[in-house]
Amino acid sequence: MPTVYFHTLDDTDVLSLQLNDNESLLDGILRSGIDVPFGCKSGVCQSCLMQSNDTIPQTAQLGLRQTQIEQGFFMSCCCLPEDGFRAHMTKPKSDFVTAKVLEKELLNQDIYRIRVEKVVDYRPGQFATLWSSNGVARSYSFASHPQEDDFIEFHIKKIENGAFSQWAWNNLEQSHTLEIQGPLGDCFYTESDMNQTLLMCGIGTGLAPLYGILRDALISGHKGKITLYLGGRNSTNLYFMDNLKTLAEKFNNFSFECFVQEVVLDNQSANIQQGDIYQEVKRAYPNLEDTKVFLCGADSFVKKMKKQCFLSGASMKDISSDAFIAFKKD
Repeated sequence: MPTVYFHTLDDTDVLSLQLNDNESLLDGILRSGIDVPFGCKSGVCQSCLMQSNDTIPQTAQLGLRQTQIEQGFFMSCCCLPEDGFRAHMTKPKSDFVTAKVLEKELLNQDIYRIRVEKVVDYRPGQFATLWSSNGVARSYSFASHPQEDDFIEFHIKKIENGAFSQWAWNNLEQSHTLEIQGPLGDCFYTESDMNQTLLMCGIGTGLAPLYGILRDALISGHKGKITLYLGGRNSTNLYFMDNLKTLAEKFNNFSFECFVQEVVLDNQSANIQQGDIYQEVKRAYPNLEDTKVFLCGADSFVKKMKKQCFLSGASMKDISSDAFIAFKKD
């Protein structure tokens, strides 16, 4: 079992810590009672970044920029270090910005949006990690468009006992500030083939990145057919139906369909049907050769749909996805 050394942010304290077998540096530090920032614990949100001058396991730097790697940054949640490893608490200030909250509004019974000042440049479909005032971090996708909107918008699902989602809903008000880290991710539209068919599939707040990607494609003048499929437990889980109808009326090459397990009577629409999104996509798109696919939502949904699309002929290079990883501790 390796012994590691952890330096606090101001370097005033050094913690000597013996890690258990296969225990990450982050878990070892948390087990010792030291309060350090962390989020997904899956190497996605990058909220547990630390720094070291020692040899860093490659798995702890997957997804980081080359400039971060060269400065010795790593994700402590993915770090299984050698004996004698020394790590520093750090916070790459250049990756953090503070934004003023402009608006908070419910979109359906479970999902609300937060609009903040446009303080970072990003690609629609990317995501950022948001930090609460008490050090809780969670990642959310950009639902806005940097050239069309003078604000940044995030869609947040209220999770029962969710550390960030409940904090933001109960505490964030207009003119409050929010710390943002990012942008991150590579699920976004490119103009590589303007005539290519685009297939977009999502569930829940997977619509947030898809809505940004969709608007980006339409605004860029994409000429190929674009179809958006949304899934849900029942029709009340859906949102942004009017926004999507407006886009479908304006752009002839765009259409959308929603398939849910139950259609609630007061939430009926021609675009909402009872059905299984996997089967409906398979029926409508039996051959996905030369089709660009975007998949966003829960990790289990993205994995299953990605496999289905690949088996239907989609090339892996033509499948872009944003899987929402469940946080291991909330």
